[in-house]
Amino acid sequence: MKTMKSLIALLICAAIITAFVPVATAAETITEGTYTIRSQNGLYLAEINGSLGCSTTSDNYIWHLKSTENGAFFVYAEDVLKNMLLDLNNDWDIEGNTVGIFTYTGYIAAQTWLFIPNGDGSYQIRTVHDSGRVITENGSLQPTIQTYTGASSQKWTLSPVASDNDYTLFMNVVIGTTKSDIITHYAKNETNSSLKNLLAANSDKHNMVEGEYVVLHFPNDIWAKYSDPKTLIDTYDSIYRAQLEITGGKTNAYNGKLFFLTDHNPNAPYMYASGNLCASNLSAAENNANYWAAGDRISALWGVGHEIGHAMVNTGMGRLFEGYDGESWNNVLNVYSLGQVGLNNEARQWVNQFPGNYGYSNDKYIQYTGRDYDELNDEERISDILAVNTHIFVKLPMLLVDNYGWDGMRIFFTKAAEDCAGGMSASTDIQVRIDYMIVNLSKAYNMDLSMLFDYWRVAPSESARRQIVDLPMELVIAASYSLRIVPGLNSASPWAHDYIFEAYTAGLIPDALQSVYGRATTRAEYCALAVALYETVTGGEITVRKTFDDTNDVNVEKMAALEVVNGVGNNRFAPNDTLTREQAATMISRLANAIGKPLARQVSTFSDNSSIASYAFEAVGQMQATEIMGGVGNNRFAPKSDYTREQSIITMLRLYNILILA
Repeated sequence: MKTMKSLIALLICAAIITAFVPVATAAETITEGTYTIRSQNGLYLAEINGSLGCSTTSDNYIWHLKSTENGAFFVYAEDVLKNMLLDLNNDWDIEGNTVGIFTYTGYIAAQTWLFIPNGDGSYQIRTVHDSGRVITENGSLQPTIQTYTGASSQKWTLSPVASDNDYTLFMNVVIGTTKSDIITHYAKNETNSSLKNLLAANSDKHNMVEGEYVVLHFPNDIWAKYSDPKTLIDTYDSIYRAQLEITGGKTNAYNGKLFFLTDHNPNAPYMYASGNLCASNLSAAENNANYWAAGDRISALWGVGHEIGHAMVNTGMGRLFEGYDGESWNNVLNVYSLGQVGLNNEARQWVNQFPGNYGYSNDKYIQYTGRDYDELNDEERISDILAVNTHIFVKLPMLLVDNYGWDGMRIFFTKAAEDCAGGMSASTDIQVRIDYMIVNLSKAYNMDLSMLFDYWRVAPSESARRQIVDLPMELVIAASYSLRIVPGLNSASPWAHDYIFEAYTAGLIPDALQSVYGRATTRAEYCALAVALYETVTGGEITVRKTFDDTNDVNVEKMAALEVVNGVGNNRFAPNDTLTREQAATMISRLANAIGKPLARQVSTFSDNSSIASYAFEAVGQMQATEIMGGVGNNRFAPKSDYTREQSIITMLRLYNILILA
């Protein structure tokens, strides 16, 4: 709505200009370019140490004008890398309000200006509102906006300045080049073959390839690795376009192109963004080229899509998410855009690779926060999660998308972009921002998501809950099977994920077994699983014990006391020996007996029955009858083979389901 109001204001302003201002001649029409801006009092508009003022000399007080579709201009200060623009304070179109400079906010009405010719070579610099107020020089003080009276302090002369283009400005900073070192190729005019030939023919230059939204620079030896450079730039443009789409077109980054430059310093940061400049170090650029050549498009594109996401979030929604979500929502945008270019499965797998609790193994916590996760209390953990949260705020949106599609997420992003463009800024109270996210995601999906966020230990306030209390809550049902918050789940086989999650939520997996799910289970570990199941089903702790000489493991002692397990002779248990399939079957049968719910029987029909130990033969038949355990293929049971953690967990889960339904 605020964006529509701004558009209406622009149209009204245009109408007023058409009616009351002399038509500009071609010579008077201002175009994009680089200028000094001087009042008729002889004072130059100047950016001085991050503030706006006026100076008696130009002293390189240079301004870059970038046009908009509505005929207004962004006015950037000389150092475009700082992304500082002429800015109407709080967009208050009131008499005497100050004009300053500020980073791009996405609030177009506050940061675009109309240059109205006066017919004498000077210009009024008007707000895009319909008040007729213009920038007025105020001596050595900060300029203000005043109703236009024709005073010399309101008439500005723009003098063109010979300047390198944007590429050169960026290249000078990142690499250290001059304009003559650079040649630009326009991808839309080329094919893969012709563009590759152009790059090869200009090996003595810094080659820039410009697409619709993205401009790329690589050293020439890296350009040579790409057999299809036009496809590369077209793909980056598609990623940008997709992210622009999901944000409702509200966050067109910096009203211009995004520059990806390669810093020749291999020790530079891997990839970083500043304004509409993104840079990567030499090794990162080379790696991306190698990934691309090998057909690994997800690895080649992820980093660039991530930085494009930064541009989208930071321009349109930075004031909402700034400070606690710097590396998360841009990844959501990236997953969406990579899906749009045909890499949906790969992008989702990439997200699922984040390790550990809430996406961070302990070494990651130490790396990012300097603190040991295991030594933090809940409040400290939540604070750190919100500070470095790559996992939690990516996996949660992915859950919403899995169950209900991208439409709700698109509504949320567009809403956030519009609100920020309307002047909303990030609160210093992180709870305010969490509430905004939960309330608006809930409204976008038409579901009360508060319980889901409670599950993540990022709870909304009571006032936020009241705003969404009347919405349906069926997502919570889907969440119980889709959230997949299981420590170390990425180490399990994909086919086992559902089972492990179900066992985890039922409380059947002890802490010590919540990792390396493909590892062979030991005899002691199987006892731990058996104790967890027994005490969960019966609701009471096992109090009896039987001891062994070679272990004081309490779970072994409990299971031995219930005669679920036996020793291996000489009062030894061999707790670290790996468990065999026939031993697992025997323990399951005895565990059911100990609980008082014996399993159904049948004679085993496996083709390798003769290999099954006599003590285990009946139990294997019970596993076959109840489908708690199956064969390994070709009707074989493989009784002497090892049994993995994930297989053991699934076995216990199947017994658990039989017992609770019995």
